[in-house]
Amino acid sequence: MKTALNKILLIVLLLCLTVLPLTAQTGKFYSTNNELSSSLINQIFQDKRGFIWIATEYGLNRFDGLRFSNYKHISGDSTSIKNNYVRTLFEDSRQNLLVGCIDGLMKYDSETDTFREIPMIRAGKRVFHTSRRCRNCIMVRSGW
Repeated sequence: MKTALNKILLIVLLLCLTVLPLTAQTGKFYSTNNELSSSLINQIFQDKRGFIWIATEYGLNRFDGLRFSNYKHISGDSTSIKNNYVRTLFEDSRQNLLVGCIDGLMKYDSETDTFREIPMIRAGKRVFHTSRRCRNCIMVRSGW
């Protein structure tokens, strides 16, 4: 009698498990259609706050776990990134995010969601200088 009851309970339990919807963790594919600014990625970096930063050749992307924020150069806006070609990312001991663009260095201000240029000066002279004749050219002044 007990074996028959155990078999019936086992069958009912198995039927219940097959009827219940089972969910598993699924992945999401991110592309340049809606999320990333470019598929040409130079660096991926996670800061101390948990944000994932993606430096690309056409802008900077920040991922908060749900959605992307894209940062691109806006002509005439000194608080936007200096150039859309972002080469490298670094966080210092004070949790300042430093963004290395192809023509200079920027510091990200998380409170205002803006960027500020950090002048690159050696021997009293600016190291990086963009030419007015060539927007995408960089001249490095070495003083030699």
